[in-house]
Amino acid sequence: MFKMEIEIDREILEKDGWDFDYSIGVLCDGLKKAGFNEEINENGRLLYAGTNSDKDLAYMGLVAESLVKEDWFKKCCKKWLLLSDIKSEDGSFHIEGDWIKTYKKHKEW
Repeated sequence: MFKMEIEIDREILEKDGWDFDYSIGVLCDGLKKAGFNEEINENGRLLYAGTNSDKDLAYMGLVAESLVKEDWFKKCCKKWLLLSDIKSEDGSFHIEGDWIKTYKKHKEW
């Protein structure tokens, strides 16, 4: 199963005039509409899990393509990872990819 972890920097978001709770709500609504299940929503850290469907990775890609077009998101996103439920030795989820690094590599960030 794939998971998407996002961490938003509240200070940067609010400094740019955005409402933190509203912005987090928009992110959560979008992820839920894509069919993902909320596992963590704490202080700007979000963790959403797929449904174990063959389509999860494709839907996460669509969410990523939508988010990367948002300037406010790119300014305040501190962490944005694609994880799998394969456990690492320390019990954490295996990192499949770092969305920020990927988009920076392709000059879309």
